[in-house]
Amino acid sequence: MDTGRVVMGLLTGIAVGAIAGVLFAPAKGTVTRKKLSKKGENYLEDLEDKYNELINRMVGKLENTKGGVHKNIKHATSAVNHIKKVVKHSAR
Repeated sequence: MDTGRVVMGLLTGIAVGAIAGVLFAPAKGTVTRKKLSKKGENYLEDLEDKYNELINRMVGKLENTKGGVHKNIKHATSAVNHIKKVVKHSAR
């Protein structure tokens, strides 16, 4: 299962539950709006943190892949150069 979708679903469920709880709580409209605003800000911050964590993990994986590709290219170049030398010496 895609981690991003799970996180997004979880945060959406939490937000819907919090909004429903605040709406059904006996409080003045201004108090309710302030609570909703604060909850929204908190969830937005949490979502932003999760998004940044996901991006950082993806960047790390891409960097690791990039490093692996460079390493493989080095090995392949060395192997080709070695084969060239062997063939050159064999042809003499």
